[in-house]
Amino acid sequence: MPKTKISMFRDPEDDKFLEAAYEAKADYIITFDQDLLALRDDAKELALREHRIRLLTPREFLEEHAL
Repeated sequence: MPKTKISMFRDPEDDKFLEAAYEAKADYIITFDQDLLALRDDAKELALREHRIRLLTPREFLEEHAL
C-alpha cells in the first residue's frame, strides 16, 4: 500500500497507478490511457510533489529510445 495518496483522476481507481509510480520514483509511465496523458505538461511530464515522471505513449517511448 503506497504511503502517499494522490487524487488526480476523474476515476479514483486510476490514482493507484500514480501512487505506485511516485513511491517507486519511476522515470516513466507508458500508457494509452487518455486521462493519464491529459495530465502531462508540454514536456510530456507530470510533477508529483518533488518528483517528475515522463508520461508517454508506447510509440513516443520507442521514438525516444530507438537503438
